[in-house]
Amino acid sequence: MAQTPETPKRLPTPAFSTPSRELPQVIGETPEPANLPRTTGGIRETPPLPMVPSIDSPPRTDSPKRLPALGASPAPTRLPQPTPQPRADLTIKETETQAPSPIAYPSTYPSTGMALDFATPPIPAVATPTLTIADHNALPARLEPMWWNAQVQQSIGIGPATLPISIDALVQSALINSVQIQSLLTEPKIRRATIGVEQAQFDWHSFIESQFDDKSDPIGSILTTGSVDGRFEDQTWAAAAGLRQNNRLGGKLEVAQNGGSQRNNSQFLIPNPQGTTRLELNYTQPLLNGAGRFVNESRIVLAQLDFGATDDRTQARIQDQLIDVTNAYWELYLSRSQLLQRRKLLESARQIYQTLQAREGVDVLQRQILRAQVAVTGREAEVIRAQTEIRNSQARLRRLINDPELVAAMALEWTPQDQPLDFRIDISATASAQIALASRPEISEAMQRVKALSVQADVARNDILPRLDLLVRTYVAGLEENADTLGSWNRQFTDGRPSYGVGMLYEFPIGNRAAKGRLQRSRLELSREIHDFESTVEQTLLEVDIAVRETQTAYREMASKQRAVYAAAAEVQYLDERWRTLPTQQDSAILLLENLLDAQQRLGTEESAFATAQVTYALSWISLRRAMGTLLSMDKEPIGERPPAIAPTPELLEAAPTEPVPPPQRLPATASRYEGRTDQHEGVPR
Repeated sequence: MAQTPETPKRLPTPAFSTPSRELPQVIGETPEPANLPRTTGGIRETPPLPMVPSIDSPPRTDSPKRLPALGASPAPTRLPQPTPQPRADLTIKETETQAPSPIAYPSTYPSTGMALDFATPPIPAVATPTLTIADHNALPARLEPMWWNAQVQQSIGIGPATLPISIDALVQSALINSVQIQSLLTEPKIRRATIGVEQAQFDWHSFIESQFDDKSDPIGSILTTGSVDGRFEDQTWAAAAGLRQNNRLGGKLEVAQNGGSQRNNSQFLIPNPQGTTRLELNYTQPLLNGAGRFVNESRIVLAQLDFGATDDRTQARIQDQLIDVTNAYWELYLSRSQLLQRRKLLESARQIYQTLQAREGVDVLQRQILRAQVAVTGREAEVIRAQTEIRNSQARLRRLINDPELVAAMALEWTPQDQPLDFRIDISATASAQIALASRPEISEAMQRVKALSVQADVARNDILPRLDLLVRTYVAGLEENADTLGSWNRQFTDGRPSYGVGMLYEFPIGNRAAKGRLQRSRLELSREIHDFESTVEQTLLEVDIAVRETQTAYREMASKQRAVYAAAAEVQYLDERWRTLPTQQDSAILLLENLLDAQQRLGTEESAFATAQVTYALSWISLRRAMGTLLSMDKEPIGERPPAIAPTPELLEAAPTEPVPPPQRLPATASRYEGRTDQHEGVPR
């Protein structure tokens, strides 16, 4: 057993209001830091990290309470350790408090003297077992919550009231209020109207024609009137009414009722005056070029395919717009997390600065005080910047959503209610690729374009054929004297028989270069579009493959970042202990202070990096949904079961605060809308 060295003296820990000159005693000092890895029996392991009291907490008078250990490890010589047990969790201590004193909340890693007090208590976090070197590559099923996770959801004192928001509520509001999304939704409606325009080409058309002519021409032939005297006087009235239609086989049908009267001074007009009528039926049917439903309905099919491609393109753009909304939400979450971290870092520097000021003129150099002052002012600037980033994130959300309620709530503090994912998701790359091939709007749009060019190529192939039309005509006619048109109409059904005629029309351009050129162009365009479709499929599979890999990598990176936070916290704790029990050499004290401030800054950097990794993991899952094309329909995701939640046990948590803390004020009108809203809206793509 190594001999315990002499007890060194600590720097005082005064209250900020009235500095105390009493020197608290240190239980013991260890020559080597007890929280560094040690080798025991060929296996490297890390002992539990003890808690360090906050600067403003009173001296402890009783022995700390520890949790049973998970693994065997030698007890540090500085503090008494219980008998090693099969478990080794983090040490959780209870500190004596005097009313009114700040409420201490549990942390996910050892205390570093950087704790901040907030208006509302966060959700208690679960203590994290000490990691060993052998466990470095192990990937846990879920990660432990960090100290800022619950505090992000609550007021942090930057607004008069809070407005709880969630991703689901923001997305629903964006689908309804966003001017960008409303503009995108207009384009499919325009294409749908085009379908009706093309279908109208087969509608029946009615027509009415009427004309009256009163002529007075010179007589140039005796056959005009039977005489060469005077002028030829002729009064004619003609009218026609009927229906026309182009059918889906390419034929043209016309039914017309003609009628009129004529009066002149010719001897050859018998009877004079007279009324005439004729009921005609004319039909023209293409037999080669332009024949068939496929050719004549091609414009409708092309309009429908264009509508489908536009709808797929709109869905893709809406998903991109919703990704922007989600990114803005997580930017707000990250900004609030970083503000809490910067505040905690600032408070730690202020505690060091006030401690040094209390010892000024005793055993503290002016250089130490100036160095601490530089750290305080620099971290104050970081807090100011973090507060500005929160306002900027809220402004970006408001711009993307365009909700009038959000515009009216710009002065409030928006509190994100959705937490980043903290568990591993088992994803099947093959199943994800299959879903992407069936659901990705870009693939569907490319397929619609291939179908459209295939239709155009078939129409161009039909244009190669010569024009050969069948002409059919039949009519009945009537005649009545005294310009009696109505009597003539009655007689057209009673006198005589129907007349008819049948004919053929043939036409073919010599060389037919125009039709051949159109066919060649259509085939080349179709070949190009097929290659583009294959490229789109390959690009989709690549994006899914990358998204799956990025999701898995993001979780491993987040787990590694959490271990880095724990390591940085252990370094701060060790340096904080050494600085408070520093030796008498002033050069060593300055170096220890510099190292402590740098270690605190590194801890803040690692915490910010972990928060960024949390957001990156959440966004990687959104990117995977986008790559699979299921961002608006969430029923085809090949994910595994969510790991069971880790329920905190009473022995893992500190005692709850005795005095309840009132929650921050919240506006009921706006909060009820944005917190957990799941209403459905018609006309919005899901």
